[in-house]
Amino acid sequence: MSLPRLLLKISLAMMAFIAFPLGHSLALEAGSDEPLYTVSGIKVDKTASSAAVARERAMLDAQQKAYGIVLNRISLPSDSEGLNAPTIDELANMVDGISISGEKTSSVRYIGTLTVSFKPKAVKRFLEADGVPYINAISTPVLIIPTINNNSISSFDSDHASFVMWRSHKDDSLIVPIVLPESEGDLKDLVTSFLKGQATLSALKDAYGVEKVYIAGVSENASAGNMTFYLSEEGDEVVQPFKFTVSTDAGKAKAYKAAVDTIILKLEKDFKQGNVVEFSSASSLTAVVPIDSIADWLKVQKKLSGIAIIDRYELQAMRSDKVQIIIYFGRGINRLISEMAAAKLILEEGADGIWVLYEKGNKKILSDASDKPTPEVSVYNLDNI
Repeated sequence: MSLPRLLLKISLAMMAFIAFPLGHSLALEAGSDEPLYTVSGIKVDKTASSAAVARERAMLDAQQKAYGIVLNRISLPSDSEGLNAPTIDELANMVDGISISGEKTSSVRYIGTLTVSFKPKAVKRFLEADGVPYINAISTPVLIIPTINNNSISSFDSDHASFVMWRSHKDDSLIVPIVLPESEGDLKDLVTSFLKGQATLSALKDAYGVEKVYIAGVSENASAGNMTFYLSEEGDEVVQPFKFTVSTDAGKAKAYKAAVDTIILKLEKDFKQGNVVEFSSASSLTAVVPIDSIADWLKVQKKLSGIAIIDRYELQAMRSDKVQIIIYFGRGINRLISEMAAAKLILEEGADGIWVLYEKGNKKILSDASDKPTPEVSVYNLDNI
């Protein structure tokens, strides 16, 4: 074996052990789902016959609260309604860990603030047993531009109460991360230019690092004692905006807060409806990823991890010129191809029935019959490189 091939073999083997530590499955969870399964800031306060019993009850209470929050994050109420709560043993099987950021005890009382983390696979199995669909990842960030509408003219004012309310909304658990316009500088000017039709949507997306842009507008109806809010996604297609009215009887600040909460719920619901994995219709396919170097695979791997409808993918085999994986997904093959295209990945089925996956603009050709999938080959079996 030549020295370059020997060095490549060693590099691949080292990467395999780094990427997949001993004791862990080769199945890779798609997307950033860990934040979905961790709940922080859970406050508990329990009294019992002793501090030890109070603490035990508080721990159980925290786990039950956290499970409810996770269920709300990853599923639609219409899907999870009527789902039986997990038993104590089922809950214990799903919990990955509990950390305490502050606690106080007396002889009969326990007060604490806890963080509970769940095992994603265990939670998914529990939901699958009752046929409850779930999402696998959080959305990519979206840009929200709060605007004031006067006489059909929309403008952005970083000092306006609507923008201030968006700025003050803190919720790290959002499944749709929100980016807001900068309040000064070139990025603010770009937003203003966009609203005036002097800057393109693509320029705005590139500058803020987002794939979607929404206008969250407000019109005050002083005589009617309410405000009308609307949310519209900017793009080539004309989409009917989401409109609603909020009373100002309790004050404008509360009206703005109610509007922000309503819009966030709308965004999250839409994302869930478009990205839940129907496990009962889940499918899988084997794909070959042609590569020139490990860097090619790592780029594809990173993009795969951001596709919400992919439940997981498993690395089957690796050679110097290709990687073979099994992809488990929901929503059908056409949706998978579409979602991959949005992530700048191309999935194609060749005439010989072999699925090939590559980065857009970086197509590589499979050369011979030896490139056909070989499910028996282990990732650690690199002798043929």
